[in-house]
Formats: sequence, structure tokens, C-alpha cells
Amino acid sequence: MSWLSQGWHWVVGNPPVLGGAISGASTLVAAWLVTARLNRGMKRADFMLGFTKRFHDLVQNIHERNQKFRRAHAAENQMTPSDEEIADAHELYRQFFGLMFDEY
Repeated sequence: MSWLSQGWHWVVGNPPVLGGAISGASTLVAAWLVTARLNRGMKRADFMLGFTKRFHDLVQNIHERNQKFRRAHAAENQMTPSDEEIADAHELYRQFFGLMFDEY
């Protein structure tokens, strides 16, 4: 008789060992699945909250720069942006498209 059949006969002869092994394995699999699902959900929520915060900060920054631009150029009645304002606008667009890429 091989060692495998001897082991099988021993397990069949001792049902509590088989039951413990099955319940232990089931518990480990269930815990692994629940943990994986919770971690995925928490990461998704963290990403969404971070994305929302970055988006609102960007929109607020754009609004502040628009107000500053209007105040600075209202008296001149000439709405031609300076090189610094153009560079700022390019940076804001870069941040905005970075957010769009992250969302995608």
C-alpha cells in the first residue's frame, strides 16, 4: 500500500481532521476574497477623493487667475495677456489635461 492511500485511510478514519482542514481552507479563501474586495474599494474611494480635491483646487486657481487678469486689464481696456500670464495658462492647461488623463 502506498503512502498516499495510507494517508487517505487515516483522514477518512479521522473525520474531525478532514472537517477542520475544509473549514480552515474555506475561512482562508473567504478572508482573502473579502480583504481583496475591501482594499480595491478603499483604493477606488481614495483615488476619487484625491482626484476631486485636485480638480477643485485647479478650478479655484483658474478662477483666481481670471479675476486677477480682469482686474489688471480692466483699466487698460486691452485684454492682451503678458508672457507670464500665458505661461501660467499653459501650466493650468497642463494640470487640467493631467487630470483628464488620470480620470481616463
